Amino acid sequence: MDLVIFAGPVIVKPAFREIPWERPTDIVAISGSGSSYFGNLGAQLRDEQGRILPSLLRRYAGVERSEIDRLSLTAWSAGWGLLNQVFKDPRDRAEVDACVASDASFGTGLTGYEAYAADAINGDALMVSHTTNNSANPALGIMKTGRETWVEIQEHAIAISGCRCEPREIDARPPMPPASGGVWKTGSRLFWYDYVAPGSPAGHGNDFSHAEHHDLAVEAWTAYLVPRSLGVPWQMLAGGLIAAAGISTGAYLWRR
Repeated sequence: MDLVIFAGPVIVKPAFREIPWERPTDIVAISGSGSSYFGNLGAQLRDEQGRILPSLLRRYAGVERSEIDRLSLTAWSAGWGLLNQVFKDPRDRAEVDACVASDASFGTGLTGYEAYAADAINGDALMVSHTTNNSANPALGIMKTGRETWVEIQEHAIAISGCRCEPREIDARPPMPPASGGVWKTGSRLFWYDYVAPGSPAGHGNDFSHAEHHDLAVEAWTAYLVPRSLGVPWQMLAGGLIAAAGISTGAYLWRR
């Protein structure tokens, strides 16, 4: 069994249930509001060993890490607050196979994200980020746009990884739509979809709204998490997507 954790003010809509998983896969939604909520949740889950992941899996999925095969941590919006805390501990990072951040990187000093992105550059993990938020929000203490935050994370990750590499532009992997700012791969397995038109002033140029990135997670998971070998080309997949319809809510486990 594989497990996907989905953190943020998230709703697992029917389209998520139609993802053509090639392996038995459970989705656990951890719903909440505000990055401080998720940051505090990480602190609450930290055990006497200083780790977060074991308690997170027990509380929300009812499993130990040894009971599941592939583990993916994903987030939309404020869910980054939890993932960033988990990734600060190298023991927890080592047990997470993949991360998809759906417009889920804001602020500065996201050292957990930077460390996990460095692992992805070196081929020890898979990380996919698709960003669009081209507006800061000083009223909420957000002085950088989401796009600026990701650029900083990526730059720091390259330095941490020791890789003498730069992001190189590649084609979007279906069913992910093309990105105005390009699709970028750094090192072995770090991918960034820049959904902001180049040269756009702050507050403009977004290909998608912040809310639309929640549903774009379906395409991102299908392209990168479905394959038996995480990250293999889409051409090796069978089946497709069924459009989202209807809504279900809450923090819960869904089993395919």
